[in-house]
Amino acid sequence: MDKAAVYCLRTSLIAITVALLLAAPAGSATGADEQVAPFTTVAAGTASGIRSLSLVVIRNPADWTRVWHKHAVGLRGKDAAEPTIDFTQEMVIAVFAGEVGLDTRVAIITIAQNKERLRVVYRIANPQPGPTPLDVTTITPFHIVRLARSPYPVAFVPAVEKDIY
Repeated sequence: MDKAAVYCLRTSLIAITVALLLAAPAGSATGADEQVAPFTTVAAGTASGIRSLSLVVIRNPADWTRVWHKHAVGLRGKDAAEPTIDFTQEMVIAVFAGEVGLDTRVAIITIAQNKERLRVVYRIANPQPGPTPLDVTTITPFHIVRLARSPYPVAFVPAVEKDIY
């Protein structure tokens, strides 16, 4: 497969994956005593230097620099530049899937807060099994978000997937 065909296939798969992730229900997104905590994506993609499943909460600049530099190994240009986070007002939550199949994607679906904790609902999904290019067999997808600083502990919860078969 030539590079143009791989690019078109990859772009199509990403578009389909995003559509599926947005359309699929996240189960119980928020409970009766929870409020949605708004967040903004700092970075998301399929290439990270973090090669194993990692669910990360960062509340200080030193940890942020350590995680970002481990993540950004091999990245270039603006993708490698460490985003500025004001840790007096914000915190960072990230999901790194590690080395997974080519079609796998990661999304933080929602973050909910109650009086005791933050609950991060995330999905690591492989929506379409099928052939992959022979020269690329694994990727390292990730989703990194920023949100208002919270002192509460964080619980990561995989999204509930309904069986479609």
